[in-house]
Amino acid sequence: MRSPNNDKKKKRIVVTASYEGLKKAETALIRLGFESKSNFAKYHSSRTTVTKFFQGKPISIESFKRICKGLELDWEDCLRTEAIIITDQEEVTREILYLQITLTDGQTKIVKAVIFFKVI
Repeated sequence: MRSPNNDKKKKRIVVTASYEGLKKAETALIRLGFESKSNFAKYHSSRTTVTKFFQGKPISIESFKRICKGLELDWEDCLRTEAIIITDQEEVTREILYLQITLTDGQTKIVKAVIFFKVI
């Protein structure tokens, strides 16, 4: 009899940096004094993963966060607005939706609260 765990496809979420995020990352490399991406990789991730990041190729969300932290960048600001989910046999791309709700006082127009939603 087969184990129920073997029937499920294991999914891993991978993400890519946006064009603006890549520009910020390049600037951060210089600002932090790294002479090359290879030197940065020695301290923060593998060279292959760092290369993929700077080429805008998909990497795991954990690696993405680690690289952005090493560059002193907010990872969400560098994120491309779509997520790629890879299973064993297929690749699916979904757009990430952002929604902002601002609550204001009707009379004074003072902002009382701002709520952000991210739907993946």
